[in-house]
Amino acid sequence: MSASASDKGGYVRLISNEKHVFIIERRVAQVSGTLRTILSGPGSEAGKSEVTLDFPTAVLEKVVQYFVRGGGKLVQPVPRLRPTPALRT
Repeated sequence: MSASASDKGGYVRLISNEKHVFIIERRVAQVSGTLRTILSGPGSEAGKSEVTLDFPTAVLEKVVQYFVRGGGKLVQPVPRLRPTPALRT
C-alpha cells in the first residue's frame, strides 16, 4: 500500500512511551495537526501506520478518548480537560 493510499483510510497505531498500543482510525488521529503532519507530511515517518509518542499510557489514553469522542472532527468548543488524580505526578 502506498503512502498516499494509506492516508485516505485505515488505522494507525499510537504507542505510548510505556509501549501500550492504541489502534484508531487514521482520520480520527488526523484531528491532531501534529499527528497529521507525522502521518502524511514529508519526513522519515510519512505514510507510516505506527507512531511512537513520548506520553505515558494514561495521558495518551485520554487524548485518544478525546479524538474518538469527536468522531474525527475537532470538538467545538474545546472542553476544559481536568486531570484526574491518577494523571498528576
